[in-house]
Amino acid sequence: MSYSLNKKQLKKTPFSSLRFSLQGRNIAIFNTSIPHIDPETNLFGSSSNGGGIEYNGLPSTSSIGFGVNVKF
Repeated sequence: MSYSLNKKQLKKTPFSSLRFSLQGRNIAIFNTSIPHIDPETNLFGSSSNGGGIEYNGLPSTSSIGFGVNVKF
């Protein structure tokens, strides 16, 4: 998700463009009927048909990032 300031908002600044962005990966689990289980993981690896079977799996990694793009 990003937001760019328009020329009118940047009129009294030294910037010609300014954009803020926020990105996230695996920040929520959607559509699961069992809490605290990630439906994308399975016991047998990615090349097998064992979806939904989870045993001693590590939690999915999540990341959140913030960016600022400035042009003068």
